[in-house]
Amino acid sequence: MAREIKFRAWNTINKEMSDVFNHSDLINANLHHIYPKYDPDDYIVMQYTGLRDKNGKEIYGGDVLNLNGTIYEVYFDKGCFLVRMKEYPDNRMELMQIYNRSVIIGNKFENPELLDL
Repeated sequence: MAREIKFRAWNTINKEMSDVFNHSDLINANLHHIYPKYDPDDYIVMQYTGLRDKNGKEIYGGDVLNLNGTIYEVYFDKGCFLVRMKEYPDNRMELMQIYNRSVIIGNKFENPELLDL
């Protein structure tokens, strides 16, 4: 089964998360139709990981997860979605190891206090 390819974007000017859009919008460079005043420097695009937390919520890069009181940030590096611990950012592991036991508690853009950014 192929993973669904979807994205969302954080608007750095308005400080708000966009609706989810699909890969064909990016491939066809149709972001201008989704966001009429689109300027690439105004958006940070995050990709859907293809995984869901234990409550069935879709996990995107930039999301913040809670697993038994431990806070993790989801990010993409070298072709893989990984998580890093808030307390020990050098302690990293594959998202696959914890996704179905964790809960999304926010994301690093709307809730920077979760990671003390």
